[in-house]
Amino acid sequence: MLLNKHINNDSVNKASLIARNSALNQFCSEEQKKIIVDNLSCRNYHKGEVIFYEGQPSYLVYFIGTGIIKLWKEGLHKVEQTIRFSREGDMIGFWGSLENKDYTLSATAITDSQLCYIKKDIFLPIVRTNSSLNVILHDYIKELKKTEDDLRNMAEMNVREKVTHSLLELMELFNNKMDDHAYKVVLSRKEISALSAISEDRVSKQLSDFKKEGIIVMEDHQTFIDQRALQEIIRPYLLV
Repeated sequence: MLLNKHINNDSVNKASLIARNSALNQFCSEEQKKIIVDNLSCRNYHKGEVIFYEGQPSYLVYFIGTGIIKLWKEGLHKVEQTIRFSREGDMIGFWGSLENKDYTLSATAITDSQLCYIKKDIFLPIVRTNSSLNVILHDYIKELKKTEDDLRNMAEMNVREKVTHSLLELMELFNNKMDDHAYKVVLSRKEISALSAISEDRVSKQLSDFKKEGIIVMEDHQTFIDQRALQEIIRPYLLV
């Protein structure tokens, strides 16, 4: 079905977009909601059409009226990595605007979709004067960035790199640091397997390799891990 990209704005229930977004509906005053609604413009996107690309200037913040939008990023080896899907009521594109950066993800309509958008110069003052909304949106950005990094990295890593990544996660979690680069840890093959999404047998084999290389050392029934050596293994991912 051919969509008319340009929409009669009067035909769109813009207020419903705000009502369906939990953060805006909960934390914005009625006056702030009215400012957003009064400054929204809307258009249709065909299935497969790109809304914005990673690296483009982030001038607009988008609200999804209908359809499903894929958020994706180009990975380390130029492979497209899907980060998450956004649906009706979701807001996208604000992460670049809030941090005064270019868009950090690309967005593509995977169904025929209708989006409304507002200029960031109008939206940002609302966020900056609303502490609760500001905190919620920045927390979301942190969560999205971690999800983005983890998904991209785990998809591209080999077994050695995946086990390394999981060990570093556990070391950070338990934070039992012994000196500048060594950690004392309790190794759980089951936990490492779950974190790295590989079998316990393959985890065991890789841990044995690390012991042979001196990255993991057993002393007096305790396990010590060389953090610097692990970081060196996955350094290309840490630099992305």
